[in-house]
Amino acid sequence: MKWAFIYKRIFRFVSQRQHKPYVSNFSQFCWDTFRIYENHNYNPQTNGEYKLLEKLRKFDFTCFFDVGANVGNWSIQAAKSFPRSNIYAFEIMEEPFKELSKKCMIYPSIKSYNVGLSDKDEELQMREYEGASEHASLYDYNDQPARIISRKAISGDNFLKDNNITQVGLIKIDTEGHDLAVLKGFEGALQKKLINVVQFEYGKPNILSRALLYDFFKFFEGHGYLVGKIFPHFVRFKPYDFFDENFIGPNFIAVRNDRTDIIEAIKKVS
Repeated sequence: MKWAFIYKRIFRFVSQRQHKPYVSNFSQFCWDTFRIYENHNYNPQTNGEYKLLEKLRKFDFTCFFDVGANVGNWSIQAAKSFPRSNIYAFEIMEEPFKELSKKCMIYPSIKSYNVGLSDKDEELQMREYEGASEHASLYDYNDQPARIISRKAISGDNFLKDNNITQVGLIKIDTEGHDLAVLKGFEGALQKKLINVVQFEYGKPNILSRALLYDFFKFFEGHGYLVGKIFPHFVRFKPYDFFDENFIGPNFIAVRNDRTDIIEAIKKVS
């Protein structure tokens, strides 16, 4: 009752003063605070991505996919956390791939591929932004001028078959809006539960790709996976809510729902 009373007072105060600059500034402050609360943070050292790898070490995964590897920072972190694993790093753009290959030379467990992943084998028309290789995308969500380049993509299922890979510990996807298409390329493996954990990105590019968080939840639930959001010290598992469709991002995770050991380990605060 007390909160309802306070909310009504705030509602009345703000609605009567929306034209005032101080109310606009207060509203922006509240929005910025909410984004901080929702972990609007793309630094893997502090947003929970590397912490997740640390928590998963006890499960001794031996196979990782880094889809949208850029210059290889995540792959290198995975190689350090899982020195006995095989890591397959995919980077579709040529310039970051060169740096990826160079940086990963000292890590024999990392195998790099200058190809993208998608829902089928195809040519993708990629937008390349000068000086911002991490933002290369199929979708024009960046205000900077872009160069259009045709690049090859393959499906994950075909790659698994061609390389005789029968189990994957974790797939990390960061493809600037194309993540759901990448996941559909692994649909055969997901149906067979060959993949334990999937990390995917969700944010503003999903507006242009029309891949809503709702679509990710429905896709994974249909394959027997539980979806949660990655925070700096834990993963929050909860059912989908329309209020979650805020495009704040950045990273979510899906875990086989029969791997309760993994779910319990990563949802604990540490």
